[in-house]
Amino acid sequence: MNNYDPIVVCTQVRQPIHFMAKTEIFTNRLISWVLKKVNIIPVDRDKVSIDTLKESLGVLKSNKVLGIFPEGTRVKEGERKKPMDGFVVFALKTHSPIVPVHIRGNYKFRGKVYISFGKPIELSQYYGKKIKQDQMDEISGNIMDKIYLTGQDIRQIN
Repeated sequence: MNNYDPIVVCTQVRQPIHFMAKTEIFTNRLISWVLKKVNIIPVDRDKVSIDTLKESLGVLKSNKVLGIFPEGTRVKEGERKKPMDGFVVFALKTHSPIVPVHIRGNYKFRGKVYISFGKPIELSQYYGKKIKQDQMDEISGNIMDKIYLTGQDIRQIN
């Protein structure tokens, strides 16, 4: 994951995306104001606030797009990290599909960036059910597998 990943995704999607980003980048008042104007939602990765939950769920309930990087941190190319469960919880609570997006490449001068979008993943078989932590880990792990498989069907972004 790179700080430019949200920009790359936004250039490939026609509708606005409300991304979640770590609260640490909201420390400067001017930057914070700009980030909020472009639909960036601050999230404390250690303890998600009620305001963050309400805003994120509100985005999905109003049929808008919420962009989440499931690992919650940068991941080097070829590396895999265990995802956080929030993206699955949001999808289950709002009956929203999850669209797998895989990005790889080099943002350096003359570097190439590749992006692919997978088919939406529906979790309807889990709606209204109590999901235990081990099931949640399995669901999120399976979705991450699909995200990495999506990376095999890559198109170059120029």
